[in-house]
Amino acid sequence: MSQKDDAVFGEGIFFKTKDSAPEFVLGAVSIKVDEFIVFLKDNVKKGWVNMDLKLSKKGTHYFQVDTWEPKPKDPDAPAEPVAAPKPKAKAPKAEDPKADPALPF
Repeated sequence: MSQKDDAVFGEGIFFKTKDSAPEFVLGAVSIKVDEFIVFLKDNVKKGWVNMDLKLSKKGTHYFQVDTWEPKPKDPDAPAEPVAAPKPKAKAPKAEDPKADPALPF
């Protein structure tokens, strides 16, 4: 999710629903190429621009850049203990399927 204090709205990209569309069509995305290219270049992080499609209080749709980033790990923090691997359960011994008359095969 986006952090509220870093709100960046998608420029050059628009989403509209179509009342006449079949139920499986959620809507249409329109992209104003020149404007969107500039927006993408301004907001790219590691080759990606992640956006959330949101619904405004007025009922219109808009795109907002997802600016969430994980907190960097503290290098002074103690390492998390590594759990010992769980022993694998032994598979039950296969019995002769002909011995059980309830089996359909």
